[in-house]
Amino acid sequence: MKFIFEGLRKSSAVIIDKTESDTIKSCLPEDLLPAYIISLREKPVFINLKILLKMIILLPHLSILRKFSGSWLGKFYRFHLYCVLKWIDPQVVLTFIDDHYEFHELSRSGLNAIFIAFQNGTREYRQLQNFPMNYPFLFSLGSVERQLYQRMNQKVDKIIPLGSLRLAGALSKVKASARLRKHEGITVISQWINTSSPHLLGDHFAVLELINKHVARYATENHLPICVLGRYGAEVSQEAEFFQRSFAGNEWIYVHRDAVSYSSYAEILNMRVGVHFCSTLGREALALRKPVLFCYFMQDSEFGFDIPEGPLLLKSKDYDSFKIAMDFLFTINVENFCENETIKKQVDSLITLHTPQQVFEVARDEIKKLIKNKTI
Repeated sequence: MKFIFEGLRKSSAVIIDKTESDTIKSCLPEDLLPAYIISLREKPVFINLKILLKMIILLPHLSILRKFSGSWLGKFYRFHLYCVLKWIDPQVVLTFIDDHYEFHELSRSGLNAIFIAFQNGTREYRQLQNFPMNYPFLFSLGSVERQLYQRMNQKVDKIIPLGSLRLAGALSKVKASARLRKHEGITVISQWINTSSPHLLGDHFAVLELINKHVARYATENHLPICVLGRYGAEVSQEAEFFQRSFAGNEWIYVHRDAVSYSSYAEILNMRVGVHFCSTLGREALALRKPVLFCYFMQDSEFGFDIPEGPLLLKSKDYDSFKIAMDFLFTINVENFCENETIKKQVDSLITLHTPQQVFEVARDEIKKLIKNKTI
């Protein structure tokens, strides 16, 4: 926990967690600014007279503890956050960490604020099975989340497919730093997981190894280089070692993830064809009009999500099916492949094709509508 002694200030908007907070501010109407940011990852405890008095005044509200889950200590901590938000008195509470536990708990507390989440990543079956979410309002990556969350019995009052907020905020920074040389080979989007218990994720690693095996063979047969976009930073050397075992006989490079320079987006801007299982970055690549193949080889697993049928989805595990799918992606016109009716329907379901400016404008307009409807 982190004890904070400086005073709070009133604000019409509270942003939970610092992640992409500057980008969220770009979505807010001017009359909601400046926003107040609470970094819950540090487990802040606000120590000042105003909050103490507020907690005393709100003692009759202790019955809301029944709405919270977890230990009694956790419940009392959420009551503290409840009192903090009551004092700040925001019209909206927003977060980019759409699976933030405290955000969902507080959204059930009856606070007189609109709780809004921006989806920051693909939610797989295993996450939705084990984590009860409560979304009064969710800006999702695509429309597929509507069916997925309903099927997994997650409480979502309203979903607006928006696209990727992180991508929209990063693009202007990425274009200036992107490499000039285009990568004309196969880009593998890593979903390797850094875990001390790989045996518990056997199915997941088996799929990654099969994808790598097919990629290595296809690259050899077609004399193509391979670029692997790492999921982790340079400090996690095991990820590169995993791919080295698969691509030792190929011409290949490994690009570790650098969140500061947005290296993954820079590489996506320069790629020709991508391959992955079901990563968020793969969906974001579609928003950049880049063809990617979803190698969804374990449909009955707890990994993955509801990927719509179409040319970008491969369920067959055999190499011949992989080759046919890759041949198709390497022959289509990259400039307008999203205009193909079959592909467009599939892409629209996976991620909304907004420009960065449209992402900010749509979010801002929807937030204005929410506030207006609440005050009527």
